[in-house]
Amino acid sequence: AVTLRTWFNRQDKRSRVIVPMNAVDTYELGLHSRDLMNCMALYGMLGNGVEVVEKIAD
Repeated sequence: AVTLRTWFNRQDKRSRVIVPMNAVDTYELGLHSRDLMNCMALYGMLGNGVEVVEKIAD
């Protein structure tokens, strides 16, 4: 999502990149805390102009 956001910015194109939180997940293994890494990934997306929503409903 951040790469896509960056591409739109470089092309000077107005756009919205939206990521639902329920579509983001990683693994749990030792020092790699699933909950913490998910939170950090979402925070990084927000800081780069990606819109993070709880879910996309129909």
